[in-house]
Amino acid sequence: MWDSGAFYNKDCVKMIQCAYEQGYWVSLKGATETDYEILRQVKLDILLLQIPDRKGNSKFSLSKEYMTLLKKCNTEIPISQYSCHETVYEAVKPYLDPLV
Repeated sequence: MWDSGAFYNKDCVKMIQCAYEQGYWVSLKGATETDYEILRQVKLDILLLQIPDRKGNSKFSLSKEYMTLLKKCNTEIPISQYSCHETVYEAVKPYLDPLV
């Protein structure tokens, strides 16, 4: 599946920290567990988490690492809202906060 995550750039975490400090929106697509550990220290005001849909409109790579990061995001970072371009992909449903 095609994936064009920002984290393919080795300096992505530094760029996100800088963008966040200047008030810009940032994307975590393509983040690794190491990236996540750095970014979860940032006190985000809003986190909109895009999640995969059943039809593959969002072009997610549904790897084991992605599922681990999704679970961590939903238990360690307050999610403001989810974005999905169709019906939610079944495998991610157990990791979503039903109150969001």
